[in-house]
Amino acid sequence: MGDYARLALTFTVPTTATCMSMDFAFFSEEFPEFVGSQFNDYFDAFVDGQPIARDQNGNRISINSVFGATPGNAAGTTYDAATPRLRSRAALTPGATSVITFFVTDVSDTAYDSAVFIDKFTFGRPEGEACVPGANLPVGVVLTKTVGPWPEVGNPVCALSDAITVTTGTEVAYCYRATNSGEYTLTTHTLVDSAFGPLFSQMPQELLPGETFEYITSRVETQTTVSVGTWTGYYSATFAAASTDVTTVTIPGPIITPTPSPGSAALMVMPGSAQTYITQPITVAVMISGVANLGGYEVALRFDPNQVTATNVTQGSFLTTTGRSMIAVPTQIGPNYLRFGASTIGAAAGPSGSGALAWVRIEPRGVGSATLTLSNTLATNISGLTISLTNQGGQLYVIHPGSAYLPRVLR
Repeated sequence: MGDYARLALTFTVPTTATCMSMDFAFFSEEFPEFVGSQFNDYFDAFVDGQPIARDQNGNRISINSVFGATPGNAAGTTYDAATPRLRSRAALTPGATSVITFFVTDVSDTAYDSAVFIDKFTFGRPEGEACVPGANLPVGVVLTKTVGPWPEVGNPVCALSDAITVTTGTEVAYCYRATNSGEYTLTTHTLVDSAFGPLFSQMPQELLPGETFEYITSRVETQTTVSVGTWTGYYSATFAAASTDVTTVTIPGPIITPTPSPGSAALMVMPGSAQTYITQPITVAVMISGVANLGGYEVALRFDPNQVTATNVTQGSFLTTTGRSMIAVPTQIGPNYLRFGASTIGAAAGPSGSGALAWVRIEPRGVGSATLTLSNTLATNISGLTISLTNQGGQLYVIHPGSAYLPRVLR
């Protein structure tokens, strides 16, 4: 039957935290003799009964998991092999009391030991980012996208601003700076921009943790353009990280009236790509970027009801950051959409820049890939003039957590 070790910790979530994170690695003496056998020791962790440290297929972390185990990862220890150092996260309720439980289980025998080492147990509040349960390599990338005039002589350099105003026919330099914010070297990269389409795919380029790589291209602009760039850095075919950023190139037209142009902005689902278990709801943000003097908005979030459903909308604080009062539009719920919005009143100017308009709670219904689409979008400035919008939806990958195994205590 084997044996096991169990550790349960009860804690109070900090009032400023919505997410916990921990790093861990699984070590075992069962390698390589028992790989693929019934002697598959494993590690599991639960927060309030929900598994938080399984691989992307919903399997417990073990010698046989998708992360694998190698002797090199266990060098200098008494164990024969170990997984890489992995990172797990779990969504929490601020101020609540939660219980985290760890299991290390020796399956079918007691002859060979296994262990888990846990580090970097932290609480945080990741803005605009999903706190998705599951074990992943700590890979990360941050994209900074800027625009500036292309030089008439000499080589182009990255500008410092994400917005520029030029005359029609100006050649504009688009700069993409990708910084490895994770703890593993990224080896290949893909860059897609809504203004250019694919710029490169699976480009070989070693990017060490903390290093930055720059890519510059250009095009002649004849109209105002708000574009979204998405950089994906790959550690391997299985593990990758992505980041997006927005730039605005404004070409002013002739001034017909003294009324300022309402301009343009980008509306997007953040994170653009996320993973969750079928038993674990997830909250996504509807963000706006590059807006000026925003007065109100409406949007429909559409989805496949066989895959997911949207159950709740919470208005973000961006509309009220300048002191205007918010009036929420009544939420409309359909079989495959959720329509919501808000307007503001007051003497102050509307907010400008980027921020979260709303937070939407998504509940999975089926395993697979679910597309979240923004449609029937509308944004206006405080004068009621329509702001031109570009929309970017999101992708949610729903996986099965597998059946939980809680060893029986024999007395």
